[in-house]
Amino acid sequence: MEVVVPTLAILIASFGYLNLGLLRTGLVGTLALAVWIGLLENLRLGREIGLDRRRLMPVIAVWAFYATFMLLAILVNSPTVKEDILVYLPGHLLFLYFVTAPRVRSDWIIGGMVLLGVSQGALALMQYFATPVFDGVFARFLGEASASNYHFVIGRLTGIWKDSVRMGVLLAVSYPFVLLWTRRKPSFVRYAAVTFIVVVALVTFTRVALLSLIVSTVLLFWNTRRVILTRALPALLTLVVLVIVLQALPLGRQFERLYSPVSYSSEYATDLESYNRGRVLEALLPHVFDHPLFGIGVSYRTFLSGGFSSAHNSLMQSALLFGIPATVALLLILVRILDGIRRVLRRPHADFALAALLSALAVAIGGTTHGVAFDAPLNMMFLMMAGIGLGQAVTVLSDVQVSEGPS
Repeated sequence: MEVVVPTLAILIASFGYLNLGLLRTGLVGTLALAVWIGLLENLRLGREIGLDRRRLMPVIAVWAFYATFMLLAILVNSPTVKEDILVYLPGHLLFLYFVTAPRVRSDWIIGGMVLLGVSQGALALMQYFATPVFDGVFARFLGEASASNYHFVIGRLTGIWKDSVRMGVLLAVSYPFVLLWTRRKPSFVRYAAVTFIVVVALVTFTRVALLSLIVSTVLLFWNTRRVILTRALPALLTLVVLVIVLQALPLGRQFERLYSPVSYSSEYATDLESYNRGRVLEALLPHVFDHPLFGIGVSYRTFLSGGFSSAHNSLMQSALLFGIPATVALLLILVRILDGIRRVLRRPHADFALAALLSALAVAIGGTTHGVAFDAPLNMMFLMMAGIGLGQAVTVLSDVQVSEGPS
């Protein structure tokens, strides 16, 4: 299952927001079967190598609490229980599988994440430069043509993710693995791969995605300086040059959005006072305390105004969708991710665990201004990477060198 489980997960993620109906349902069902078989293998292998699982029990307990309250909230509030379970089930299955896995095929996961990031970036560029071709293939599965997508119309890349923030965060999730993958490739390929991810993330004009790239670059530099100096630094220097060039092109009209709130106040409203995320959170907060246990579900959107379609903060969205207990558990998982990053920094053989934790952190950073932690399949990516990172961190800290599976 070391190959089957991550392959299914990355395949599901690669469909983005395409409406594939029974195909997606079938893949989720297959993933569930593979995970349960894999769990039995994990338990057996853990006994064979003497891995101390007591370090995992706190995070597994928090996850179980989180998953239980999320499920109860869906049953209580959701008008589409089956659909919501299909959205959130894969992430929880993957978390449980990977957090208990003493051994994973790290090269396979790295290669899959590189392919995911590069392919999704290529589709986004295809949408921008060959819109009729893109629409001819994907519009019916997305439920809209590119000309109907607001983010695309104003010049931001969306691809099959229907939203530039989701697109940018997905690229930030793949970025740490691209850095690891480039060690084994020729110089031009590694330079091109990192540059491509950074450039496409830039032209989503998503500040939280760019912040995630910077955080990943800095922490991986701290952990393995050679990789960053020879891969990421040239890419980032190229990025500076490209910013200057792109400023002169039509695509460059969005660059001001990265540093000036005035430039995007007109996206949804005529002034900054009405386009104000703080006011949205202020308006939604009373509903959290009115329904503290299980939230109010998607009906919270009836209280939105100013062009907003979500709470624009993953913790607030969690409290509204699933209640305060589930949100506290989610916050504790985030704390464990940050603690895991601290523990594996500068540890031998810890680069893979660190990359996974940084990928999960990228979704969390995106969640500070967007509800991406609860958008499928980014929710799946968040829990999958948290499981990989936390599980492999325990392996590293236990000095059990089994992170590579058999060839």
